[in-house]
Amino acid sequence: MSERIWIKIGKVISEKTFNVWLALDKGLTRYKALLDERKQLIDDTKVYFEKNNELKGLLKQYMESEVI
Repeated sequence: MSERIWIKIGKVISEKTFNVWLALDKGLTRYKALLDERKQLIDDTKVYFEKNNELKGLLKQYMESEVI
């Protein structure tokens, strides 16, 4: 009896619909990977921006100090 149930369940969606969903899943998975990579690049940029500001401050302190 359970075999008949699985056969009926397998016919709920067409093969064409299943293939569309499969392609959508593949595309969305690649898109998520792209967004994750982009997020990492933005995070890296923030770190570099902070380091750059720190170095600017140190350079300003150095330039304003009296060098003997």
